[in-house]
Amino acid sequence: MHSSLRPTFDKLQKSMIEMLEDIKDQPDSVLNSTPERGGWSILQVVYHIVLVEEASLAYVKKKLSFGTDIPKAGFKGYMRALYLKNIFKMPIKVKAPDAVSEQSMPEEIRFWEVLKKWKDNRAELEAFLEDMPDELLNKALYKHALAGKVTPRNMLIFFDRHFKRHRKQMHRVLKEVKYVV
Repeated sequence: MHSSLRPTFDKLQKSMIEMLEDIKDQPDSVLNSTPERGGWSILQVVYHIVLVEEASLAYVKKKLSFGTDIPKAGFKGYMRALYLKNIFKMPIKVKAPDAVSEQSMPEEIRFWEVLKKWKDNRAELEAFLEDMPDELLNKALYKHALAGKVTPRNMLIFFDRHFKRHRKQMHRVLKEVKYVV
């Protein structure tokens, strides 16, 4: 893996492990409880994060299956990345695309099943990044639903910001379902 990607990837791994440690001792009944005011349960949030990363990698792999003649991200890519970084600072709620929303989740989610899916996805992401040629680092390889096409590094930064935003959501839900981390 290119040295510019490793710190962000390792940070993603550490953040997810810490979050899973926070909730691992809770029964699935608590983790599947939705807040009284509505919204997702803890396991729905985790499953959503996993789905987003899985769908993102699938997109990148499919794009590469057509060849590596992908344009550089350039100035537009830089501006898109800036937008992508800052959108998570705004107090606005963004509707998840159907492929990674509630419609794509099982009705009942089991903690250990989500954990296995996450580990498998992350291992696949790491293997992909390990094998990715350096010439793809500055290419507009990943297409975010709102920001558009950005580099692989910015995809990882999106994963990190997306995770942080949902981690806050999870803490709110945990308090509402009467469990405090």
